[in-house]
Amino acid sequence: MAATDKPKRPDMARFRKVYPRLWSDHDVLSLSDGEKVIALLALTGPQSDRIGLHEFSPAMSAERLGWDAETFAECFEKVCERLNWTFDERARVLFIPGWWKWNPPDGANVLIGNLKDLLELPQTRLIEDFAANTKHLPENLRETFSQRFPKGYPKGSATSPNQNSPTDSSREA
Repeated sequence: MAATDKPKRPDMARFRKVYPRLWSDHDVLSLSDGEKVIALLALTGPQSDRIGLHEFSPAMSAERLGWDAETFAECFEKVCERLNWTFDERARVLFIPGWWKWNPPDGANVLIGNLKDLLELPQTRLIEDFAANTKHLPENLRETFSQRFPKGYPKGSATSPNQNSPTDSSREA
């Protein structure tokens, strides 16, 4: 990258929180050591984002860890199954449903900013799952989430051609 080029997403992956309770979680404890490394990479690595729905390249991750692709794929599948994560292999998008439980936005404006991460995603069936996943989102932010997350966003979903974005200025925070 040239000195004048800006990174694609300067706000991404500066740091991620890792809660100590992660290491006492029954499902995490049931993972092998290698699977724990994969889970930690998916949660905190350079492909992660602020909403728990992000592009994820198993090949890039395997290369980063120095693993062969087949071994990584087998372990990644076990991680997704055990932690109830969903991976859209076609779109290469990973959805972590419990994300908001451990990474709640600090307020409505932070949530609005976080939802801009959706603009970076390819079309995926997981967007609808993400939109319906407000169980762990703080109650005082659910209205903001629903207002800033129009149905069918982004880039149209399988069920709606609506092209509204979460940054549509006609919607209130």
